[in-house]
Amino acid sequence: IYSIGPGGSVMEEPYNATGSGSPFAYGVLEQQFEEGLSNEEAKTVATDAVKSAVERDTASGNGIIISEITDAGVDIEVHDDFDELL
Repeated sequence: IYSIGPGGSVMEEPYNATGSGSPFAYGVLEQQFEEGLSNEEAKTVATDAVKSAVERDTASGNGIIISEITDAGVDIEVHDDFDELL
């Protein structure tokens, strides 16, 4: 994943979180992320991270959009309920 910082810097990272809920998301990502996760496992980790942010930060919204990138293309799913993914 490549992230672009506010000053224009580009960093390659294994995962990234931004916004007011990012400290909560990073707590989950740092505990659950491992190199070599399958796409399904990575979606679960990402969902847990966003759910943690939403539960603790009122500015983080109340749903999740999952974008999965594969050789076949990009699949985008919108979910209002985290239980659909966990």
